[in-house]
Amino acid sequence: MKVKGKRMMDKVRKSCSQVRRLGFVFFSFFYFLSFLLPSYAQDIRDVKPPMTLPPDWRWLYGVLVLVLAAGAYFFVKRFFSREIKKPAPVIPPQPPHVIAYARLEELKNKNLPDQQRIKEYFDELSDIARFYIEDRFCIRAPEMTTEEFLGTLNTSDTLKAEHKSMLGDFLNSCDLVKFARHGATAAEIKRGFDFVRKFVDETKEEITAGVV
Repeated sequence: MKVKGKRMMDKVRKSCSQVRRLGFVFFSFFYFLSFLLPSYAQDIRDVKPPMTLPPDWRWLYGVLVLVLAAGAYFFVKRFFSREIKKPAPVIPPQPPHVIAYARLEELKNKNLPDQQRIKEYFDELSDIARFYIEDRFCIRAPEMTTEEFLGTLNTSDTLKAEHKSMLGDFLNSCDLVKFARHGATAAEIKRGFDFVRKFVDETKEEITAGVV
């Protein structure tokens, strides 16, 4: 029994010794591994995110070049194709007698007497004479009454005595129709028109060749 017990103890001691040696080996292995892990850990990294490429602006540069080229083309085309603007020709004003003749012809074409618009007819006829005198002799006839106008004529040497007298008779007859509702006959209507025409003919300024 003692022998058996001794053998059992020897086996236990031998097993413990082997366990201690095996534990030492494992401990040594893990201890050595602890020095290697940091170097391996540096190489083990997370997967990098996808690389973002810078935007491609070449298409925008191309569009800008096209726009600039088109602008330069139209600018050059307009600059070289446009006509040099010439100053508008200065048109000299028409002589007073030309204006008076045109207004007399316009009044004639209205046929106011045939429409029984006698007052309106003599009103326009006297205005033609007054505006002609203003333009021709620088007398502000349209703004004066007949009395004021005839008074101004009497103190002026711009017209002959004959013309002053005839003009006075004409304007007074126009006032009779316009203000006194005098019924003018066909002969008076024609006489008034002929007077204004004759007055312009005899008092118009002599114009050099090229102007009627």
